[in-house]
Amino acid sequence: MSFHTCPVSGCVHQVDNARLMCAVHWRLVSKRTQREVYTAWERLQRARTPENATAHRQACERAIREASR
Repeated sequence: MSFHTCPVSGCVHQVDNARLMCAVHWRLVSKRTQREVYTAWERLQRARTPENATAHRQACERAIREASR
């Protein structure tokens, strides 16, 4: 199993690579943005297009910004 550090600035939690961020910070992300991250991920898994990759990256960046407030 592989891990990475939670991408929220200052957080040191180790997170499974299957997750975007630690549970503490994920709970700070709005339900709407959480759904956007999941939907973008599912689309990316079905079709690895540049558009889907961009949508997923943007959703993840939005989630990280929300958790960082």
